[in-house]
Amino acid sequence: MSGGFRLANGQCDTYPDVDTVPLDEALRIVRQVIGAGAPPAYAGWCRDG
Repeated sequence: MSGGFRLANGQCDTYPDVDTVPLDEALRIVRQVIGAGAPPAYAGWCRDG
């Protein structure tokens, strides 16, 4: 699990490490989404909710 973070309402929360990528990879994915309107096929994109 992540080290956690605090929400605006003060609640502490965490998320599974499996739901994360290293920062450099995240930036590549964001550039792809901005440029092409969709994440790259290799990114394993999953939409919650």
